[in-house]
Amino acid sequence: MAADRAVGLITRAQMLAATERANIRLGEIAAEMEHAARENVLAPLVAAEDVTAMWEDTDLSLQRAVIKTLMTITLLPPRQGRAAGVRPGHGPGHLAAAVERLIVSA
Repeated sequence: MAADRAVGLITRAQMLAATERANIRLGEIAAEMEHAARENVLAPLVAAEDVTAMWEDTDLSLQRAVIKTLMTITLLPPRQGRAAGVRPGHGPGHLAAAVERLIVSA
């Protein structure tokens, strides 16, 4: 198209219209390919008699592809400050230190 435009065979409007049609078609093709890829990823699991065994024997990359196909994972920003009920000096490390002091003092 660019070559035709350069030699005056098509107008700018014609080139823009053709480009828009081509971009729409490319989007349709991408959606079809994505749909086909989803079907291919899920096919072994759908066909399996024992899905759990199939999942456990499946390669990690295929497991990731299945998860990507079926789920949307969203990581939200953490809240500001401490979580409710958390007090400094009273966490798991504090408990281990307290038990160790009890053992040493016994």
